[in-house]
Amino acid sequence: MNLLRITCGRELKPEGAGAAVFEIIDEKALALILLHVKANQIPHVKDCKTAERAWLKLKETHQPKGHTRKIMLFKKLLSMKLQAGGKMMDHLNEFSTICENLNEVEVQLPDEIFVIILLSSLPTNYETCVVAIETRCLKGEVIGRKLKQNYCSEVLDWCDPNLCPSGEQHIACNNDGALHERCGYDAEIIDLEPYRDLIVHEHNKRRNFVALGLLPGYYPASRMATLQWDEELEYLADLNARTCIVEHDVCRNTYRFRNSGQNLVGISRFKNVYQNITEIILNDMWLWFREHKIINSDIITEFKVIGDLEKYGHFAGLVLERNTHVGCTLIRYTRPEYPYLYIYNFACNYATVYAYDVPIYTVGKPGSKCRNEINPHYPGLCSPEEVYNPNY
Repeated sequence: MNLLRITCGRELKPEGAGAAVFEIIDEKALALILLHVKANQIPHVKDCKTAERAWLKLKETHQPKGHTRKIMLFKKLLSMKLQAGGKMMDHLNEFSTICENLNEVEVQLPDEIFVIILLSSLPTNYETCVVAIETRCLKGEVIGRKLKQNYCSEVLDWCDPNLCPSGEQHIACNNDGALHERCGYDAEIIDLEPYRDLIVHEHNKRRNFVALGLLPGYYPASRMATLQWDEELEYLADLNARTCIVEHDVCRNTYRFRNSGQNLVGISRFKNVYQNITEIILNDMWLWFREHKIINSDIITEFKVIGDLEKYGHFAGLVLERNTHVGCTLIRYTRPEYPYLYIYNFACNYATVYAYDVPIYTVGKPGSKCRNEINPHYPGLCSPEEVYNPNY
């Protein structure tokens, strides 16, 4: 039996032999309360016979009632500010506690209000991350989780010249996430959250197929990574899609992925025909993968440019050994010259990109050079825990 659970009424007095033990622990809990309250509080609890009753009495005495407490809690929530250099985890825990207290007095904040108050409580050095979150319209509980996972690093600065060593402007630098004027009145970002598992699986399925040596003309891979979804890469891919043109960013690197790769594709569909998003995603990925017919293992063992890179670079990125993470987005819009068509642009950003004279993947027995276990779902790939250096 637990002192706190008994005091809070979460553990009730049992029947039979356990009752005597319960009473002993309850008396101990009551004694601790009496020992630790100030002398002027004793009159409130001196007649209480159980720890639970003493606790409730103190709560009734000191906790404001009705609208007074609601107003007090709401003011406290609105006044919360994370100071520059403060600990995000402590801030979120306190924020969550106040929200829980509001729920106890039957004040439930709409998710949109929760998000507005939470993001408004962050200091100015989180402004870039706030824009990223607002652009993606995440739910309150998801935002809280991401902040706890250090999604918004204080050092995050998309205009940092170190991200773009050649001096180009980063796609996210001073980018508020607005759609480009060429996108038109009916442009819409398609929510891909329900399709994330599909996209990751379609990537890994193809990587596994190649790694096992099943693709004619290609040797097996000895240490190919399992791709995982990454929301930072998704955010940057989203910014590319919002330009409504199939054109690579000049710089899309992150602090974790200093040589980020990117695959783009655009297709059209008639407006008067229902479009299945799954079919569109599968078609887009097939367009990338079919480029394997243009090259062969000679390009894989020592990557080089032959002819038009755009005709086979997507495939090379799909099977790049060191690619551990991916994030994608899909936008639908209309071009004025084709008012009867929807254009669907699909963009995926990756942890890394191929480099000239460097192997796309190491040839060998499938999984033979994995330092951890092999992925049981994709036996040609290393487990998701395998560590790679994408920043060669």
